[in-house]
Amino acid sequence: MHILLQKSLKTLQTEGFLALIKKTGRYILGQHRKRRYCIMQQQTSGAAVLPTDDWIRQTEPIRTVAVQRQNYRINLVTDSISKDSLLGGVATALIVATEYCLENNVELRIITRCADAEPLAYYHILNIMGLKRPEKVSFFTDYEHMLSSGREMPLDVSDRDIFFATSWWSAAAIKKTQKRPRFFYIVQEVETFFYPHGDAHLFCKQILGDPAIDFIVNSHYLWDYFKTACPNICEHGVSFEPAFPVSFYHADTIVQKQRKKLFFYARPNNPRNLFYTGLLILNRAITEGILDMDKWEIYMIGNNIPKDIQFVGGVKPTIYDTMSWDKYAAFLRSVDLTLSLMYTPHPSYPPYDAACSGSVVLTNQCFNKTEMSECNNIILGDLTDFESFMRSFEKAVKLSEDIAARTANYKNSQIPRSWDAVLADIIDFMNTAEPIGK
Repeated sequence: MHILLQKSLKTLQTEGFLALIKKTGRYILGQHRKRRYCIMQQQTSGAAVLPTDDWIRQTEPIRTVAVQRQNYRINLVTDSISKDSLLGGVATALIVATEYCLENNVELRIITRCADAEPLAYYHILNIMGLKRPEKVSFFTDYEHMLSSGREMPLDVSDRDIFFATSWWSAAAIKKTQKRPRFFYIVQEVETFFYPHGDAHLFCKQILGDPAIDFIVNSHYLWDYFKTACPNICEHGVSFEPAFPVSFYHADTIVQKQRKKLFFYARPNNPRNLFYTGLLILNRAITEGILDMDKWEIYMIGNNIPKDIQFVGGVKPTIYDTMSWDKYAAFLRSVDLTLSLMYTPHPSYPPYDAACSGSVVLTNQCFNKTEMSECNNIILGDLTDFESFMRSFEKAVKLSEDIAARTANYKNSQIPRSWDAVLADIIDFMNTAEPIGK
């Protein structure tokens, strides 16, 4: 009920009262039909009646109708492409699929399952990244299925529809939807880490071990982890490094300031981002004088951050909810030190976002992620030894104040800046897996 209330308030704030009424009606109707369906199933002799959580429904096939097509089409399946979901992995998946469509001159169809599609959000990301749009782009939403409304329209599918998964649950749905023997799946996290050892963890692991999937892995850090943790991915996949175009991620002139900005990437609802650990680190940095609060200001960005946070000495951070891409990029150019934690092998995007915008970054080691040598402004600390991590924090503060070293590190950074360059091998891999031609 708490989550439902949060979603309702967000809809009211961002989309208005009429949109809230519309979605509320759809939800109530969906729940009514769902209960009626369960009763009818129970009355049917021999029919199985099994409880289904939301994550199970996301693995169910998309309702389809078989058609004949002459031309190939790429079908990217994701939860949503709203403006609030386009930072990081969702944008990357769209970019990879877009580049593949451009290379082969085929249509891109974007399929959302947990929200209505927002075409303008997709076109906005292409504009920001300086990418062309495919000649033909279409959109389809399976949202009515998730609402159990019984009103979902079927998806027309032929054997010329190539599917592209963006999560293990979309991959599970594609396996039961497509008419081809294989499909692509972009992996941008160790998704088994999302769950305790239970049903969802098991289902996810089964998908990652499927040899009928062609995997596209985001970063060599994840790739190196999967070499031993899930060899099937590396046996049927390829990896790439994400790009951070200089047209969007760039520094202003790095200068000494009287008041410096520390940015904490705060995500209370995402355990792997170690929100509470980050608060402890900041509090200790203030207590020990590593952060002189006469010279520093603390900023936090993220959803559902408690508004009453106060550090030792009465220090209160400035808190923002999620920002638009443009505002986020402008904010990063004003940041001197970024604290961004990720308790998985993936480096995540905020450290790169910030480093490419001129900030010093402090993040953490995890498994094979022991250093990020692409830019010397990124420092990795060892969270298993808190004393050691605080020494890394002190090192990061000193580097942020060393304008000459910080500027040189920024200019000498080897973080990729061009999507065309980093995706060339990926497109070759995809063309080998699916030689559809131009």
